[in-house]
Amino acid sequence: DNKWTYVSYDEGAGKRIISLQVDESTFEIMNDKEYAKDKSKVFFQGNQIEGADSKTFKVLEKGYSCDKYQVYMDLETVIGANPKHFKLMEYPYSRDEKTIFC
Repeated sequence: DNKWTYVSYDEGAGKRIISLQVDESTFEIMNDKEYAKDKSKVFFQGNQIEGADSKTFKVLEKGYSCDKYQVYMDLETVIGANPKHFKLMEYPYSRDEKTIFC
């Protein structure tokens, strides 16, 4: 129907199709193709990352991403992580200026 969707396959569920409600004029698939965004929303594997700021959102690595307000691991917020000082360590560890996360 000329609408954006996220399609995945797995042995247990077969083909999965998630319809995306996006602003088509600003929608883009990011370099890490599991992520996409438009002018107001960010998506990971077809699911919206709640609260993510699409204007400042960037993909880091190993499942981590951030915007100017928060750090994310896949769809979840890394509670208390400061994106200005966030650093990846050897997986599954990361840190900011006060805390080490696992």
